[in-house]
Order: sequence, then structure tokens, then C-alpha cells
Amino acid sequence: MPTSAPGANSDSLAYAHFRVLRRPDGMPWVLGAGGMGITYKAQDTRLRIEVALKVIHPNRLSEPDARRLLVREARAAARVSHPNVASINYLESGDESSEPVFYAMEFVDGLTLQDWLHEHGPAAPALALGFAEQIARGLDAIHAQHLVHRDLKPANIMMLEFPPDHPRYRDAAASAGHWLKIIDFGVAKGIAGAAALETIAPVTSGFRGTVAYASPEQCTEQADLDGRADLYALGCILWELVVGAPPFAARSQLELMTRHVSFPPPWALLRGAAPAVRPVLERLLAKDRAARPANAGEAAELLAAARWRLESSTEPMPALPTFAALENGDDTVPFLPPPAPSRLRRALPWVLAGAAVLMAAFLALRPAPRANDARKTLAVLPFENASAVADDQFMTDGIHADVLANLSTIRDLRVISRGSVMPYRTRSRDLAQVAGELGVGAVVEGRVQRSGSRLRVHAQLTDVRTRESLWAQTYEREITDVFELQGRIAREIAQALAANLSAEESREIEHRPTDDPKAYEYFLRGRETERRSVASLPRDLQAIAELYSRAVEIDPKFALAYAHLAIAHTDIYWSAVDRSRTRLNLAREAAANAARLEPELPQAHLAAGYCSYRADWDYPAALREFQRAHELRPRDGDILYAEGLALRRLGRWAEAERALREAVGYAPLDSRIVSAFAETILFQRRYAEAEAIYARLASLFPEDFGAFHDVERARFYRTSDIVAYSKAMQTRDAKLEVLESFAVEYMLRAKEYPEIAALMRARAGQVVHEAQIATPVSFYLGWACHFLGEKPEATASFTEAAARLWDMAAVQPRGAFERARVAQAYAMLGRPDDARRLGREALALRPLESDHVSGPDVACDVAIALAWAGDLEPALELIEQALRMPGDMNAAILRVDPRWKPLHGHPRYERLVAHAF
Repeated sequence: MPTSAPGANSDSLAYAHFRVLRRPDGMPWVLGAGGMGITYKAQDTRLRIEVALKVIHPNRLSEPDARRLLVREARAAARVSHPNVASINYLESGDESSEPVFYAMEFVDGLTLQDWLHEHGPAAPALALGFAEQIARGLDAIHAQHLVHRDLKPANIMMLEFPPDHPRYRDAAASAGHWLKIIDFGVAKGIAGAAALETIAPVTSGFRGTVAYASPEQCTEQADLDGRADLYALGCILWELVVGAPPFAARSQLELMTRHVSFPPPWALLRGAAPAVRPVLERLLAKDRAARPANAGEAAELLAAARWRLESSTEPMPALPTFAALENGDDTVPFLPPPAPSRLRRALPWVLAGAAVLMAAFLALRPAPRANDARKTLAVLPFENASAVADDQFMTDGIHADVLANLSTIRDLRVISRGSVMPYRTRSRDLAQVAGELGVGAVVEGRVQRSGSRLRVHAQLTDVRTRESLWAQTYEREITDVFELQGRIAREIAQALAANLSAEESREIEHRPTDDPKAYEYFLRGRETERRSVASLPRDLQAIAELYSRAVEIDPKFALAYAHLAIAHTDIYWSAVDRSRTRLNLAREAAANAARLEPELPQAHLAAGYCSYRADWDYPAALREFQRAHELRPRDGDILYAEGLALRRLGRWAEAERALREAVGYAPLDSRIVSAFAETILFQRRYAEAEAIYARLASLFPEDFGAFHDVERARFYRTSDIVAYSKAMQTRDAKLEVLESFAVEYMLRAKEYPEIAALMRARAGQVVHEAQIATPVSFYLGWACHFLGEKPEATASFTEAAARLWDMAAVQPRGAFERARVAQAYAMLGRPDDARRLGREALALRPLESDHVSGPDVACDVAIALAWAGDLEPALELIEQALRMPGDMNAAILRVDPRWKPLHGHPRYERLVAHAF
């Protein structure tokens, strides 16, 4: 029995003769937790050594099956004695249901292989082979005890690192001083010759393990598993070590199982690795287990021989692959294989030299057309406004958007998104260039002339290879017939391309969203204002909502306008322009009206999803709505974009990357979507890869400061060179109103305190608009004045900022960011207790595990407050938690941001900044 409950502040938390150790903040030292148990760092008071103590979870203490499973796990692991397997040295099975079940194992003071990959990225091929060899030798010992691990994965492998002067470094020299140990036998299975392992616990039939690393025989739930299933998992781990991600990714576990069983790995990704690696992977990842090594010992020798050949070779490393020529057409591969930080200086020239072919890479990511006819992949270029009145542009753009949308509903066609074709309004329309940049075989061009209530529309379809006109037509209609006209153009283009048009698709094309031309005009004006808005400016967001509101006032049955209105209201709320409950109610009411009027309208589900995402922060609910919208319109880049954003929030980064990659395929020139895709890679700390994507985007849109800034941000994260970052920013007008937060943050990190102070004083009373928070300029003025030594103004500024932020939090019950920044202001005002209290509230409102994008940001904001309040260890703990997750926090920010000054010199801080994240 423990002498005190887990989490208590008493120092007497103990199990038998094991005493749970405590972190500097007084909390029990938890190493990990899962559904079965909690693992603590503890001390064996008899042997006086540190151990890892796994204790059954309190919620499962009374479950006999759970108790037996933990006993079974300990007994399975205890059979194995090998340097590459963590050893078990004590078990308490607990005779009574109220008594805890726990066991003590060797404490490995290091990282999991999963954490190591997050920190370092892919390993050099020789190092990857050395790691895999150690794992294979540990597996050999496990299999010798007639056990199959069944859940081998990077999270279940611990790593020690010995410095060169350590006595054991020579034993691990082949792995650059790293020593690996296999842990967690929770789903181990006995095979022929096992000593009654299954009799002490419930039968573990069916699928067990982690799907990303599961063998084909596990995925098909074969009963006669043997050690070769673990060798397949070892192949998946070796692949991830070399490439940066497991060999397969999918939208669901069922699809992922299918890929393991039936799909070949994307071998093209190994072109950037050493030739010695692929033959080993071909053996380990063989679908037929008979083709794999006969046992783990043979696999270890295979890996050792490949490593020896690689280390003995003098051939240069081959260049990284481009994706225009992927040999298997698999769309689950990463955008670029991320280079390891240890090889960054060598790999970066290859990545940047490939920037010129990045558009080809975008194109290669798009699914191919269903038919072989390349003309069925087409772009609808912006229509020309031929009206005498320039204001009629909204009508021209509206007809263009609806023709494009109608064509996009036809599954037999592949239509580039509107966001990617709109740049051609002002760009050269040379058809060869269009074909090369968008990867299309045909283009649609058009011209619209409005005269009173009459419309004259000309449209033509051209084969971009032969310049042959495939179809052309001119129409004259009343504005009231615009929907019939748009549907007719789409049908005739489909007929010219011999595209199959189902009855359902025909009905969708013929659908009339409204019968009122005036309501439609307001809708088009709202959509055009939305397209032209380059940032979330209050005046733009309000104007968009007002135009959509007018549309539904005129036609209360206009479901599509209600959907757009709901999204506009959530934009206003999300951008912190209006955080009132009234705004939320307006958004929800509009979304509900859209769903009531047309339950199967994709935009209605998109609107409902954004209400959950932006207003309720209910990301599972948002994802369900986005996925339903995707089912209804599977080739819509905007819907895939939303789906990717929700997946990121849920911490499903591989799925998010895949959804956004697919969105890029439909919208290769939509800067919003491409930026989100690049940011997803950036947050996974693959900085060189993200930098290359941003660089391509910036070259395509040189006027877009956001893309320019993101290139420099990725480069800064990669190099920690704040001086180069600052100089680059000074070449552009970084102080534009719409990009104020970028300007202030980079100026603060570059220690440009006088410039910040002058800028903030000139904008007294204003706010810096960022996603989810509007920060008073007095907050940044306070920091600038503090570092300038101007204490009275710093105090006055932080006092004002705290008051304004608290007012904002009062109308935003879930305002975690507001509370975190009030906590910073209180810390700077000498109110540490209030800073701690507000910090706790902020963390409770936005826990890291509930929001994998904003959670780490809130944690870092709170860490700043705690650091200045004198709580260095809790601040460092929050930083370390944020660094263990994908996100915007990294060593570069830790090194240069002056707000971390209280941590300077602390050993934990110095260790963190010494590593590249």
C-alpha cells in the first residue's frame, strides 16, 4: 500500500520499500502514464538505487483483469536479461483488490527514441543502422524466451547517451555513444515453448500493438505470430530513422492496416539515403514473413554488415529526391524527406537548390485524374470584366467562382481551386506557363459584360498542349437566369471533355442557391470582399459579415449565404475583433439556419465545424463536421484545409500533414493553404524543409510580406541568427498595420527596444491583433521600457495592459492567452502570487493535451510569467513540455528572446538551448 496518494504534497509517497521521488516543484516525478498504469521515478531504499516504478492506475485498481495484465507484463519482461532490454527487479502482485499492483524496473536516464527523433530529426544512415542493430540484438534475447513483443515502436525504446570519455562509450561507438533499451511488454505474446504466459491473464487475441508499426500478419489478426512480426516493426523504425516518418500514413487505422498488408513502401523516398539501407529494409518490410530474416540474430548481422559497408564506402551521398518522379504514385509520402539537424549544413544546399522544382513537387502531390485524358485536369482562369462599370467586377468574379465550383462537383474532372487561379488575374496567361505551373491539360477562359439587368457571357475551353479550341460559346441572359447559365456552361464543358456526369452531380449543378437576384448580388459582394481581404482587419471582417447579413435578410431561405455568414462571424470572434457572447450567438444561429435549410450542404457542415473550432474550441466536434463536409465534397481544398487545422489541434500531426498536402494538391497557388502546410512542417521542427516551401511561395508572391516573413522565421529557427533575421526584416516594411504582431515580436527578439517604444507610443490605446487575442500596445511598451531601464513607464504600461487584458478576459471566460499575459504583467509589477494564480488559470483553460497548437503557446506565456515571478523550475518544466510537442517553441527562441533572462545560467536552461529542436 502507498503511504500517501499520488499527487499529494507529502514526501511519504511509497510502495513497499520504494519511495517515489519528487520534482523540484514538489510533485511526484511521473515518467509516463497510460491507460494501465503510472510510471514514477523512485528510489529503492534497500539497494539505494533509482528505479522506474510502474503502478497500476488508481482507476483500475479494482479490475481483476487489469491487475493480472500488469502482473503478466512484469513476468514477461523479467524473463529477459540483455543489455538492450530494460530489466525487471521487483514485482508486487497485490493479494487484495484494494492493494496496489506494481513492479520496479531499471531506470534509464535518457530519452525515448520517439523523443530523440522529435529533437534531432532523421538520423544519418550509418547511425540509423547502428540503432537498429542494437534493437535487433535486444529482440533476439526476447525471442529466445519464446516471446513476441508485438508493440515495438520508438516510444517503447529508451536511449542513453555516453560521452566519448565514458568507459561504456566504446560499447556504443557504432551508435555514436547511444545505448538503446527495449521497454513495455504490455502486449507481449507467448509462442511455442513459452512457459504458460497466457494462463496468468486474459487471452490477448485480435489486434494488439500500434498500427503504424504493425506487421501484415498482425493487421490480419493471424493467431500464429512469431518473432518475425517484431522484425517488420523494426523495419518500420529503421525507415522512420532514415526518412523521418513511418513508411505508411493513412486517414484511418483500417486504411493504415490495408497499406501494411497490400501496399509497397514509397521506395522513392530512400533515394536520398545510402544504397546500403534499401536491401535491409526490403528484407525487414517484406509482406511475406518467410522473406524476412529467419530470426532477430540474423537481422542484427544483416544490419551490422550494411553499416560496415556504409562506413567503409567513399562514395558521396546522393542528392535528395524530387517528387515529380515518385515511382509508385503513393500520395502518403511526406512533402520532402526532412534532413537531420546534425547533417543540416550539408543537406540545406540540396533542399534550397530544389526550390525551383517545388511547384513540380506540389503537382506531384495531387491525385492523378481518373481518366488518362490529361485535358480532364483543368483550370478555370479568372474571367475578364468587360462591363463599362468597374464595380461590376464582383459579378464577373461571382460567375467565375460558381462555374468553377460546378465543374469541381464532377468527379471525372480534376479542377484546380479558385485560390490557385486567382493570381492569373494580373499574371501572364501564356498557356504553356499556366500548364507548367498548375499541371493542367486544359484551361477555361471567359468574359462577362453586364448592362443593366442583362448579362453577356463568353467562355471557351482550350487544350494547352495543342492550343486547340475544344469548345466556345457566347450567351445572353437576364441576371435572374444566372444560375441556369452557370450550370449550362459547366455541363457543356463536361460534354466537350467527354466527362461522365452522374445524376447526383447534374442535380447539384442545377441547384439554385437563391431565387432573388438582389440577395445573390449581396452574396457575391461579400464573397468578393472576402477574397480581396489580405488580413483579418476589423473593417474587412465587419464588412464581409454585413454583406452576407443583407443577403439573408432579403432571402431568409438562402442557406449558402447563411453558411458564409456563420464563418464570417467566427472569423470576427477568432481574430479577437469582437469576443462577445452576442457574436457567438450570431455565428451559431447562422450555422443552424444553413443546416436547417440544406442539411447536406457542404458549406453548412463547414460553418458548423468552424463554430465548434473557433467559438467552442471543441476540436473533435469540429473535425466531425469538417469530415462530413469532405464526404460531401471530397475535392475541395478549403474543406481539406479546415480538416488539417482540426487534426493539428488534436495532435494528429501525420494526418494533418496529409490532409493539408492533399489540399495543396487542389490549391498549389493558394498562399493560405500552402502556408498552413508549411507551418505544419515547421511546427514539427523540419525547418529546412519548411524554409524551402516558404521560399517558393515568396517567389511566387513577392508582394506578400507574410510569406517573406515565414522564410526568415524558418531560417531563424534553423540558425538562431537573430541579426540576419533583423536585417532581413528591415529590407521590408515590417511595420504595416496588418502585420503588427510580426513586427513587434521580431523587434523584441532583436532587442530593438527604442524602436518598439516609439512604435507603441505612436499607437497608444490601440491593440495588436493576433489569432485568438488582441494585445494592448501597452503590453509590448512595458517590455521595451523594462529592458531600457525606464522603470516608471514600464510600471505604468504593465498596469494599463493588465487592466485592459483583464477586461478582455472578463468577456471571454476561456481567455487563456489573456490570463497568461495578465500573469506576465503581474510578475513584472512585483505581484508574484497573482502571477502564479493567473498562470494556473490559463493552463487549466488551455491544457497542453487539449490543444496541441495553442496549448504549448499558452504554456510558454505562463512560463515567462513564472520565470519573472521567481519560479524557475516550474517555468522550465513548462518549456520542456512544450519542446516535447510539435509547435512554435524551439531553442532559437530560448536563446535570443530577452523574456527568458531570469533562466539564464540555470543548468536546465543551458541544456535546453544547447540542443537544436
